[in-house]
Amino acid sequence: MYIQRNMTPPVVKNLIIANCVALLATTLLPFGDDIIARFALFNVESPFFHSYQVFTYMFLHGGLSHLFFNMFA
Repeated sequence: MYIQRNMTPPVVKNLIIANCVALLATTLLPFGDDIIARFALFNVESPFFHSYQVFTYMFLHGGLSHLFFNMFA
């Protein structure tokens, strides 16, 4: 009987890695607050809104537990 050892698709692994890198960047780098200010999602009517934020906000997390439970779900 064949047992498949690696059941996690590469896309899922890459998304987890991207989320972890984004969390490390925002917490460890001295300009982490600037990263959050640039890539967080703002209201469309806000002067801080940019169209790319519709995608980039998904990679920002508020902490390790937030990241864990989002990746677990």
